[in-house]
Amino acid sequence: MEDLASYEGWRNRDVEIPRTPGAPTLLEVRSMGWYSMFMAHGVEKTPQREVRGPVAALAIGRRPQRLLLGRKYTHVHIQRLSSSSSGGGFARWRVRVLPLEAAREISGSVRGRTNDVLWCPAGLRTVNFAFDRKTADGGSVITHMAPDGRTVTTVMQFGTVRGKMRIPGPGYLRIESLGPWEVSI
Repeated sequence: MEDLASYEGWRNRDVEIPRTPGAPTLLEVRSMGWYSMFMAHGVEKTPQREVRGPVAALAIGRRPQRLLLGRKYTHVHIQRLSSSSSGGGFARWRVRVLPLEAAREISGSVRGRTNDVLWCPAGLRTVNFAFDRKTADGGSVITHMAPDGRTVTTVMQFGTVRGKMRIPGPGYLRIESLGPWEVSI
């Protein structure tokens, strides 16, 4: 599938994202250096105000991280993370805006190694999940977003390693994990 838009940079930056009215936006964030780190936040900009949302993705190393921004966000803010010992450097980042159809559909078993977004078709009510025990303690969480991007529901307890979760209806599962995971029917 073709990108709807693509942006690159190496400094902190707000990027305006093309949006589909009444729908969330699927993004892929990637750090272009092996040891570089970037955070991505959704930003809601209007003529009257600017509100930055919570961290939507943490890109570490070169693995692409998929995230889903709610429909209220007009921009994504990319923030470079560096320690005083890193010496700065020129690591780059890349943001791709993807069509919603690029989200993998849950059928059978789906595995991943980083943050990802999966499509839950109508009729799917319970899903099994498992996280790598080493990374589950680092804040692994799964949320469900309705197809219109308005409602977000946490569908698993924070820090749970494996179990079953109830899906409120069709929509997207946002999986946040810094390590291996599996979702199955």
